[in-house]
Amino acid sequence: MSDFFDFHKIIYALPEKTILVVGDIVLDRYVYGSADRISSEGPVPVQVIDRESYTLGGAGNLVSNLYGLGTKAAFIGICGDDDAAAQLQSLLDEKTLNANGLIRVSDRPTTLKSRYLVNKQQMFRSDIERRTPVSGDIEASIIERAKSVIKDVHAVVLSDYGLGVLTPTVCQTIIKAAHDQSIPVLVDPRGADFGKYAGATILTPNRKELSA
Repeated sequence: MSDFFDFHKIIYALPEKTILVVGDIVLDRYVYGSADRISSEGPVPVQVIDRESYTLGGAGNLVSNLYGLGTKAAFIGICGDDDAAAQLQSLLDEKTLNANGLIRVSDRPTTLKSRYLVNKQQMFRSDIERRTPVSGDIEASIIERAKSVIKDVHAVVLSDYGLGVLTPTVCQTIIKAAHDQSIPVLVDPRGADFGKYAGATILTPNRKELSA
């Protein structure tokens, strides 16, 4: 069995590797506060906000984990042309090699998941997102940027959260480009159409995805 599948060797070698992550990135927002009264407008608690924080979610969570392991990561994905995009870019700049991996798209919002917590208990979550596949022009931009860095990485991860980045065209083109460089492709899949991941080295479905 090759060194790539010897996971002990993988962990120890990670700081020496560069991983390209392509996929759906999310800005996770956590809003903390107290709630000691009920709204007069309806039977819901009123949260008085004390503070809020932001972290990378979705494919960005993988980037954060790789950074924590000392691995160099490159990222390619999309965001909106909005205030949340600036926050997302700032967080990515701290953890990735390529500053231009985030493609701004004017007709979609940055995916933002806001969680409202009182005494460490989540009361509510609101999501801003769009799940339609990206346009052909954006597909082309994702593929072009992936091809420009793929020769300089040791593995590619396709991190699919069903938010439109990893279309069949994007997946198949990147998998082929990685194969041409003898680079393994790992996929965190989403949905029932696993055909678009054909040719990947490893898929990591959860139980529900595997049964589908």
